[in-house]
Amino acid sequence: QTSMSIWHYKAELIRADADTLEYRYFPDHVMAPGISGVFRVRPADWSWTNSTPARAEERGLVSIDERCIDALVHKLKKAYAADGVAPPTVFFIA
Repeated sequence: QTSMSIWHYKAELIRADADTLEYRYFPDHVMAPGISGVFRVRPADWSWTNSTPARAEERGLVSIDERCIDALVHKLKKAYAADGVAPPTVFFIA
């Protein structure tokens, strides 16, 4: 029997300035809404840092923080490119 995973990543904007966007991220906002971390991303080159790791894997989630942030930054980049404004919330469901 094959098992399937569904990823429910979410990021909420904390602050935005000319150089940096800061988001609280949730590696599984459906099954574990209390587990979160914070990442910062630079829209100039889309590099990011995980400033407050959620440590999702250590807490029993299938999700891995870096994979979660990569997926959210991909969605964020597309939304930001559309109008140059940091979206208040970003979701990635797969």
